[in-house]
Amino acid sequence: MGIVVEVFRKINIREGLGKNMSRKENNEEIYLEDHEIPSKTVTPLYTKDWYIKWAASFVLIAGMLCTANNIFPLNLYFHLGGLAGWFVVGMIWNDRAIIIINAIGIAIMANGLLTYYTNSAAG
Repeated sequence: MGIVVEVFRKINIREGLGKNMSRKENNEEIYLEDHEIPSKTVTPLYTKDWYIKWAASFVLIAGMLCTANNIFPLNLYFHLGGLAGWFVVGMIWNDRAIIIINAIGIAIMANGLLTYYTNSAAG
């Protein structure tokens, strides 16, 4: 049992973090509390992809608000715009998961718009 506990202590990343642990941020030494974990933002700030991802996120939120309030088909347009923005970000980052999920989402929203307008024209 003692060996298992010792191995767990060695692989536990939170072990030993406290006031003695520090990280550098903006060339300043910052001391961490016992409950804090040293982390760093991985994505760069204020680049083209940063602006696109935040704009696309806000557009998606607008689409969700429209969906929640049954504002149709405007919600599909907002979702389509937000998904297209995230698709572009996925292309910039070369992230297949983001590309695939947003390409599928674009196809689903486009299908919804096509269905809406074909049913409107027919009836």
